Amino acid sequence: MRHCYIHGMGVVSAAGVGRDALYASLLNGNQDGFVASAPLWSGRRATIGVVGQVLAPLPARLAHFASRTNILLHAALEQAADTIHEAVERYGADRVGVVMGSCTAGFQEADRARAAEAQGALPPGYRHDIELMDSVSAMAAAYAGATGPTLTVSTACTSSGKAIAMGLRLIRSGQLDAVIVGGADSHSLSTLNGFDCLASIADGMCQPLGQARNGINLGEGAAVLVLRADPAPLRLMGAGESSDGHHISAPDPQGRGAELAIRRALASAAVAPADVGYLNLHGTATVQNDEVEAAAVYRVFGDGVVCSSTKNLTGHTLGAASALELVACATMLERGNGAVPVIPQHGDYPRDPALAPIALGQPGQHSERTVFASTSFAFGGSNVCLVIGRSAHDHA
Repeated sequence: MRHCYIHGMGVVSAAGVGRDALYASLLNGNQDGFVASAPLWSGRRATIGVVGQVLAPLPARLAHFASRTNILLHAALEQAADTIHEAVERYGADRVGVVMGSCTAGFQEADRARAAEAQGALPPGYRHDIELMDSVSAMAAAYAGATGPTLTVSTACTSSGKAIAMGLRLIRSGQLDAVIVGGADSHSLSTLNGFDCLASIADGMCQPLGQARNGINLGEGAAVLVLRADPAPLRLMGAGESSDGHHISAPDPQGRGAELAIRRALASAAVAPADVGYLNLHGTATVQNDEVEAAAVYRVFGDGVVCSSTKNLTGHTLGAASALELVACATMLERGNGAVPVIPQHGDYPRDPALAPIALGQPGQHSERTVFASTSFAFGGSNVCLVIGRSAHDHA
């Protein structure tokens, strides 16, 4: 079985454009990317994460893919452009694949089109195919000139995590030599209203694992990673997946599926719980998620791994969240010198004492263990955990 290495990354979110901006926001606890949404059906406004920087439109050759989601994705792809094009040149276009995750795709444009249609007509030139989930992977493949398998995973908030897990399998098995993986999602009033109807939108800023937590802050964003079999400083070590089979919009109260995904990821990576120095939590700040996740994490790690959630800094970017958070972990590992800084710290609010007593990141805390993991859980009981590490931890 071949190892799978991370050769290039790109990211865009409310925490900034590019990994330098993301890293700085994580270190500083920057929440400047949050604004009030347009009024929802309930009359309230949600606090949402947005990309404040003006992003370039899609180039002419990709203009037929134009959507906010694909503009975000294009900005992330541009950051990994050299690695992407070098892979196509080195291996051949048919040996490079694309696996992306998304759960809104062109919904923002669809919302606007439906509003215009209600007034008499669709916008001139409106393309219904932009609403399809496969538009993100199709755009990325066209951008790269890749002709290998092109797939989209749409499993709500685990979409890009499962896309990355699929990319890992494609590299390990030798079916492909390079895979562009990741995810992208943008804001949609339909999505915002849907979460509001479920009473899952936070009043103000979300508080992952907090005593007063009451919901999420949605965010927009995109993140990509270029996976290859040839060695690089960081390795995608393993992935674990499971399905609760419990409820369409609530997790298994015992967290058995979440625990299984974590244990499968550790087994896939051939590491023990004690080898992991940091765990990026799904940490949505809903009452149920944080309770179930903390319990599952505690059963696997006890209080032996430092944990935190980044969603109060980036927003919950839905189908892009897993990839965004893995890029955050990779950036921490890459830029740590000796001891790796564990960031972000737990937010500046009281933690919920009723939750399982997992270890939450403290100011200035470091880890000498350079294997990190990230969890994501989704509606429908979809669970995924990813493990990465410095290549010095290769076991073969």
